[in-house]
Amino acid sequence: MPYLANTFMGIFGHAGFSVERLLYRLFMTSEGIFGITLSTASTAIVVFILFGSFLSVSGATALFNDLALAMAGRRRGGPAQVAVISSALTGSLSGSAVANVATTGTFTIPLMKNIGLTSRFAGAVEATASTGGMIMPPIMGAAAFIMAGFLGISYTTIVIAAIIPALLYYAALIMAIDIEAKKQGLKGLSKENIPQVKAVLKARGLLLLPLIIVIGTLLMGKTPIYAGFLGILTIIVASWLTPDKTVRMTLTKVADALAEAARGSVQVTIACAAIGVIICVVTMTGIGADLSI
Repeated sequence: MPYLANTFMGIFGHAGFSVERLLYRLFMTSEGIFGITLSTASTAIVVFILFGSFLSVSGATALFNDLALAMAGRRRGGPAQVAVISSALTGSLSGSAVANVATTGTFTIPLMKNIGLTSRFAGAVEATASTGGMIMPPIMGAAAFIMAGFLGISYTTIVIAAIIPALLYYAALIMAIDIEAKKQGLKGLSKENIPQVKAVLKARGLLLLPLIIVIGTLLMGKTPIYAGFLGILTIIVASWLTPDKTVRMTLTKVADALAEAARGSVQVTIACAAIGVIICVVTMTGIGADLSI
């Protein structure tokens, strides 16, 4: 390793270090694989992945889709705006762009194509809207939890700081969609295809309770882990109090949610472990300090 260091020039050059030292930093210190990123992934991130899985299995995504449809379905380019609102609501509780696309995209993309939007534009709208879910409070992407750990501040502080940027992101996206819809002369959906807000809330409105509980718990200064577990319990209770019997969290649905969360956790954990390797290399070589100058 020391002789390899001499082959790099400029900010990439460093004094070099032995294999033993590299392995020690990778596996035996907090700046390596088993550092703050993996620690965060195995605690707060896993809890919220579990929360998102329970929310998805319970049918809350359908509630968000119906609410978004009722709010923006009749506007110009309505289905595309429905995709934005639905993805924002779903992303605020999942923090995963992939899960967001998988749950809302199957509903919104066909709607957008039905009013005349091209497949490419419909896919772009859904992908962009779902990606924004990673910065939409209260439950954001894994980077937000890692950021809180690195900076030594509470996750609630990160959430509050992200509110305005997230709203601006979605406002800009809605404006872009409206401009494109006007350019193409597109209209919204007919009144017959728009659900009534009262009917939607009456059938599944209690599934909004976990969102309120999580936000309230975080604002009270509780840890994200506490808020996540409380949110999971709220989902189970709310599903059984909801008039719509199809959303009830039976043992089968709970098992499905646990399995889905396990698959999602593996992906995030591997990514966070890889980030630990990058942090180790950046710290040891000093390239981080050089790039910041």
